[in-house]
Amino acid sequence: MGFCVFSLGGALAAWLTLHNVHGWLAFADNILTGIAAGLLVLLYEHLRRRDVEKKLRTIQLMNHHVRNALQIIAYSLNSTEQPSVVRDAVRRIEWALREVLPGENEPTDTK
Repeated sequence: MGFCVFSLGGALAAWLTLHNVHGWLAFADNILTGIAAGLLVLLYEHLRRRDVEKKLRTIQLMNHHVRNALQIIAYSLNSTEQPSVVRDAVRRIEWALREVLPGENEPTDTK
């Protein structure tokens, strides 16, 4: 992107020189080229920041689901219905890994 802005700025400067435009108009050309480059970088950073925030929200949701399921497993150690409670918690963790983080490797079956 920087090379494109540099090339366009250089081409515009050459065109202005070819048409004997100097002084404040050439200076204004440089200012406008700099503003355009700054706006492009600002747009890129805005899009990147939005993507990072979306990923962080997904991680936060994933953390919530997995922690809750693991809490059930931890508290079920003293329970008489341990196998069914643990099995349900494992299913919940598998669901969270599969549905909340799509596109990732699916967890292996824990039978």
